[in-house]
Amino acid sequence: MKNARQLVTICNKAGAGNIASAALRILRREIENRSGAATALSDDESSADIILRVSSSGPAEGFVIEGERARVEVKGNDERGLLYGVGKLLRTSLFEAPAGLRSGEHPFSPGAWRGSSAPSCRVRGMYPAYNFRNWYVSAPRPQPKATWLKKT
Repeated sequence: MKNARQLVTICNKAGAGNIASAALRILRREIENRSGAATALSDDESSADIILRVSSSGPAEGFVIEGERARVEVKGNDERGLLYGVGKLLRTSLFEAPAGLRSGEHPFSPGAWRGSSAPSCRVRGMYPAYNFRNWYVSAPRPQPKATWLKKT
């Protein structure tokens, strides 16, 4: 007998702003593409696996992820905070069957990380040299020649 496709139910209480809508689209797309699970929207928080909400109760661009393993709530202090919270949830989630389960059985599992995060400065930023796997590091030998360094 073929296994039923997992259904992840999302309750969107974040509103219909541009960034909140983008966060919802990204969450649904990544769950469906990376795990094969189906997603559905629900207005009922009690039956939802993931709840998205915006509450202006903290610093700008901050977020809180709370709840149990089976039911997670992502609260952004604003719409950007919700987007960052969805990103954190996706980065910490599992998109494959845990040991002991056959492929296709519960392929999506929300991450175990719970807590809050907010930028310490007015602008969120990143260290630009963080990506160590850039093209020049990964390029095969001989090293590529930079045409803009030619002598004239």
